[in-house]
Amino acid sequence: MSRVSIGLLLCCFSFSLPTRVFTIDETSFPDLYQTKVLPFFETEMQHDFFATPDGKKISHYKLIRDNPDASIVLLTGWTEFAPKYAEVIYDLKDFNTNIFIKEWRGQGLSSRILDHPQKSYIDDYKTYTDDLAQYIRDIVLPSHNSQKPIFGLAHSMGANILFSYSSRSESPFQRLVLSSPMLDITTNPFPETFAYMVSWLMTSIGLGNLYVFGHGPYEGRTRNRVTSSEVRHKTNHAYRQKHPEVIISGATWSWLLASLQATKDTRKQPADVKIPILMLQAGKDLVVETAGQDELCRKTTSCQKVIFENAMHEILQETDDIRDRAFTEIISYLELRPSQKESSEN
Repeated sequence: MSRVSIGLLLCCFSFSLPTRVFTIDETSFPDLYQTKVLPFFETEMQHDFFATPDGKKISHYKLIRDNPDASIVLLTGWTEFAPKYAEVIYDLKDFNTNIFIKEWRGQGLSSRILDHPQKSYIDDYKTYTDDLAQYIRDIVLPSHNSQKPIFGLAHSMGANILFSYSSRSESPFQRLVLSSPMLDITTNPFPETFAYMVSWLMTSIGLGNLYVFGHGPYEGRTRNRVTSSEVRHKTNHAYRQKHPEVIISGATWSWLLASLQATKDTRKQPADVKIPILMLQAGKDLVVETAGQDELCRKTTSCQKVIFENAMHEILQETDDIRDRAFTEIISYLELRPSQKESSEN
């Protein structure tokens, strides 16, 4: 089906609904999150774990349809947990797709790497990529209709890992949506080169498991540098307080070194990725630099970039106007079709 016909279908679908087409509004969000959004995630998404070769348990969730048109693999960003995407999944519930979401090792309900559960630690992003490869091979593909497409939808760190994985020959993805991909980390007030040197030094002398300067244990509050939607930010913060097992309070030197290396490596891979990409770029991003995103999109075979001038880092967790536009772009790009039994509630 062409993008023109999909656009007409979505237009017709919008006239059939008395409320917003894809997303719920902020004024209704606090109530609907508790009565509709989170309950849908907790009752409809099947939760399980898979074991990695080194003995880690990786948490994942899935929603399987009887006769889906496609499968979407949703990948989270740094420090995130799957229920944070309950609203995103709720927004997609009326489209006839399987939905898969995993939690990276060291995050969510997945096994931690260090004894301290709040420290973000990794020694090499290849570990993340290998976990994703196992997840696709052992969990996603056996539940997927091989005649239908598989799409990747990933945010920030997850988008970096998804892009890197997609350079592998076994990647089954037909299209990728990268939201604020982490391709350049903001290291202000220090230059990236200085941050790399310090993190390399600290890791080399055996201090890679220590918090980087300015990070530390969770103290019950969080600074909002990621979204203009205060109600969504407060809701995610409240979930962490209620579920302290998902809290990641900061980065270690090893995580920073591995992440800086990964951003450099990923920016060298565009020629290896032939999959069409929709890139969602935030105009007011305080977490990652956009220069790396521009470079990757320019050098990749097929990349369509959409800039959200007023968005902060978490485009999918932003204000209503930004989220509406983002989901319109995503649904059109992936050519998703509403289920025949789509809900009339949003």
